[in-house]
Amino acid sequence: MRPEELENKAKEIFTEASKHLKTKQQKKQKWLSDEALQKMQERRIAKSKGQHHEDYKKKAREVKQIIRPDKKKYIEDKCEQIENNFSKNRSRDAYNIIKSLTKTFQPKSVVIKDENGNALTESRQILDRWKREFAILEARLEGKRRKGRPTRRWTEDIKEWLQISPTEAGREAQKREVFRRRVREATSTQTCQNE
Repeated sequence: MRPEELENKAKEIFTEASKHLKTKQQKKQKWLSDEALQKMQERRIAKSKGQHHEDYKKKAREVKQIIRPDKKKYIEDKCEQIENNFSKNRSRDAYNIIKSLTKTFQPKSVVIKDENGNALTESRQILDRWKREFAILEARLEGKRRKGRPTRRWTEDIKEWLQISPTEAGREAQKREVFRRRVREATSTQTCQNE
């Protein structure tokens, strides 16, 4: 396939997929009216088309004039709800509304600590701490046995250590003294080989 054909095929796939996929809807403020949203769209179009700066400024001013009363009405409605909740002894609902009006976004701040429990502040120290932590994790993972069946079976180990088949070892196991002597010999030769 030539590059041009490949490019055309990719464009075709993307356009077909975009027809079936939903676009992520933008979050809008609860207090925005439909008129305000329409004016905002007009302002956005004016900005993207690069129309005269004065025209864009005029549309932005119109949006602000429409938004102000909408927001004021929304807050007044919420205040009324708070008062009603307090009068009906539903303080939890009232405080939840207050929280929704006053709470601003605060990102979580997680403090990275060193081995002694002291907080690390500099980015270099934090990076070094993460490097050490991952090195420890890697060392732990390397020592573990891989998943799945082991490559050797215990019968092969018996053949190697005792120099007889597992069935013969079973027969000899019935004669305890002979079997114990053979196991002692096998383990002593095994330890000598390991050293």
